[in-house]
Amino acid sequence: MAIDEGQLLEAFAKGDKKAFEKLFREYYDSTCRYVMRIIRDQDTTEEIVQSTFVNLWEKREMIRSDISFRSYLFRAAYNTALNYIKHQ
Repeated sequence: MAIDEGQLLEAFAKGDKKAFEKLFREYYDSTCRYVMRIIRDQDTTEEIVQSTFVNLWEKREMIRSDISFRSYLFRAAYNTALNYIKHQ
């Protein structure tokens, strides 16, 4: 039986590294494509996306299991990208 996203997010919020890995693998490429449209530099895009995932891991207790993780992740990556542009 496949684990649903809500259960995955609950495990992630409790510090389950395998849940984090699964979320990372599931969403890394699509998040990079999204940020690439904003930044237009592959290396910087990858740094931003990786930084976003690290920030989410550090604040994992605040992530609710009833949200769309993809939307939350994309919004966080968007904000990180805008902060990068602002500081350039």
